[in-house]
Amino acid sequence: MRNTNKYMTVSSFLALFCVLMFYVGCKSDSASGPAGSTTGSLTVAIVGLPGGLNASVTVTGPNSFNQVLTATQTLSSLAVGTYTVTVNNVATAASIVSELYQDSTSSSTISVTAGATALDSVKYAVRSGSGKLWVPLFAGHSFGGYTPSQLVVSGSPTPNVAIGTSVNNEAVTFDRSGNAWVVTSFTNNTIFKYTPSQMASSGTPTPAVMISANSGSLNNPVGMAFDANGNLWIGNFGNSTLAKYTTSQLISSGSPAPSVIIGGSALSNPIGVAFDASNNLWVSNLGKNTIVKYTPGQLTSTGTPTPDTLSGSAISAPRGLAFDVNGNLWVASSGFSKLLMFTPGQLAGSGNPTPTVTISATAGSLNIPQSVAFDNSGSLWVVNVNGTMVQFSAAQLVSSGSPAPVVTISGLGSVDVAQLAFNPPPPNLPIYR
Repeated sequence: MRNTNKYMTVSSFLALFCVLMFYVGCKSDSASGPAGSTTGSLTVAIVGLPGGLNASVTVTGPNSFNQVLTATQTLSSLAVGTYTVTVNNVATAASIVSELYQDSTSSSTISVTAGATALDSVKYAVRSGSGKLWVPLFAGHSFGGYTPSQLVVSGSPTPNVAIGTSVNNEAVTFDRSGNAWVVTSFTNNTIFKYTPSQMASSGTPTPAVMISANSGSLNNPVGMAFDANGNLWIGNFGNSTLAKYTTSQLISSGSPAPSVIIGGSALSNPIGVAFDASNNLWVSNLGKNTIVKYTPGQLTSTGTPTPDTLSGSAISAPRGLAFDVNGNLWVASSGFSKLLMFTPGQLAGSGNPTPTVTISATAGSLNIPQSVAFDNSGSLWVVNVNGTMVQFSAAQLVSSGSPAPVVTISGLGSVDVAQLAFNPPPPNLPIYR
C-alpha cells in the first residue's frame, strides 16, 4: 500500500508539473497571438485622386519590406520598427497634356509598434501649373497656360492662366519639380523662375529666382534645356555660346558665373537647344544654317570642342528643336517655313542628310515657324511668327506633304517664341536628359 501511495504521489507530482507547463505554454502563446505583441499594422489612407486614377505609394521597412499601394490599405503582421512611406507623383491619362498629382510631403517615416495600428495620411492634390501648354506671349509681357479643352478646336482662346512679367519673353521650360523657367526679352539678359504655386492663377508675381548676367554669361539668351542632373543650359544668341548653370546656382537670385561655357566657331547665333536620350546636346545655329551635337564628354568643362554638324540646303534659319518618341529630331526651318525630320541614323555623325520627312506650308499653316513641342499623343505643336499656333497629328507626320493643321490657335499676337512647353512633358520624351 505504501508502494501504491508512493506511486500515486509521483503520479500526482507529474500531473501537477504538466499542468504548470501547460499554463506557462498558454501564457507564452498569448504573447504572440491576437494581442499582436510582436507585430503591428499600418494603415495608409490615400485621398485626393479623381476616380479611376491609381495612387503610387511605396512602403519600405524592416526585413526588406517593400510594397506599392494604389489605394487606401492596411498592412498587417508587420515587424515592429520604422517604415518609410514614399508618395510618387501620378498623372492623368490625357491625349494632349496630363494633370500631375502630388503630395506636399513626398515621404514620411512611421513607427509600427507591437499590437497597435499606425496611421499615415497621404493627401494628393493637383500640382499647380500642370495640365497646360505654356507659351511665351512676347508682345504681352507674359506667358500663358492653355488647358486641353482650349486646344481641341480652332479658335482664339484667352489663356486659362496668364503670368505677367516686366518684360517680353522668349522661351519657357519646366524643371522636374514643375517650376517654370522663363528667358526674358532679348536685351534684358535675365532668367526668371516661377514656382507651381505662383502659376495657380493669373497675376504678376515676383519671380522666385532671378538669374542675371555676369560678364557675358547671358548675352541675348534664347533657348533652354535641363540635362539629366538638373543643370540648366542656355543658348546665347548674342555671343554664340552655351552656358551651364548648376542646380546649386539656380536656388537663389544672383549673377553667378556659369560653371561651363562652350564656344567656338561651330556656334553662330544659337537658338534651339534640346537633349536626346543619350544626353547629347543639340543646338540650332540660325547664323550658320546648321545643327550641331555635343556629346556629354564635351560638356564637362569650358572650351571650344568640335561638335558633329548637320548641314545641307534643306536647313534654312533653323530655330526650335524637338525629339519624338522614336528619337527622330524635328527642326523648325523658319527660312523655308518647313518642318524637317531626321532619323537617329541620320544623326549618327556629321553630314548633309536629306530630311526623311518634310512638312511644308499650306494656306499659311507654317509661317516662319519658331518653336515646336510634342504632346502626349505624338502630335506636334508649332508656334508661327504671325501669332498662330498649329497642331499636326502623329498620323500627319509619317510622310512628307502639306497637311492642313488639325487645330489652329490664333490671337497670340506678335511673337518671337523660341520655346513653348507642356507641363508636364510627355513621359516618353527625353526632355530632362
